[in-house]
Amino acid sequence: MNLTLMPVLKIHKLKLLEGKDQLGLYLNLDIPESWPTFPEAFHISDRDSKTDGSVEADIWGGYFFIDEAAKRLVGNGGYTGAPDSADSVEIGYEIATEFWNRGYATLAAGRLIEFAFGQPNVLRVKATTLAEQNASNNVLKKCGMKFLSEEPNSELGKVWVFGIERKDFENRNP
Repeated sequence: MNLTLMPVLKIHKLKLLEGKDQLGLYLNLDIPESWPTFPEAFHISDRDSKTDGSVEADIWGGYFFIDEAAKRLVGNGGYTGAPDSADSVEIGYEIATEFWNRGYATLAAGRLIEFAFGQPNVLRVKATTLAEQNASNNVLKKCGMKFLSEEPNSELGKVWVFGIERKDFENRNP
């Protein structure tokens, strides 16, 4: 399975505001019915590049997950921002329900982790899940992450924090 990560640009967000069909036409991709679960990920902010796409994408922003062979968008995700003062980044992702249990989430999360550690200023990658056993926990564990803590969350009550250190990523057996 080949999964491409395409940076989400402002023009993509504008097309999505017009409708999923318009985004699909613009990208020349099939867009799943169940996507996006979290439309707030496509809020237009000051971090966005110019509408015409002429400015390089923010590497610590969002990405579409694309199955090139099938010419379809299967989900999206990315980073919550640039590395913090502890040289950590946080990833997040969503896969359209039509594509659950096919390995896309593990592949996408793995690519986000790999890209982050490809940057010299990142020492750890973190992710949060609901504070319960679920498929997301398993995805993160498959990517080498370990449970770190349970923390309060104003929206969800509690979340579980998973993470992987650069040294552990570099010493893993892929």
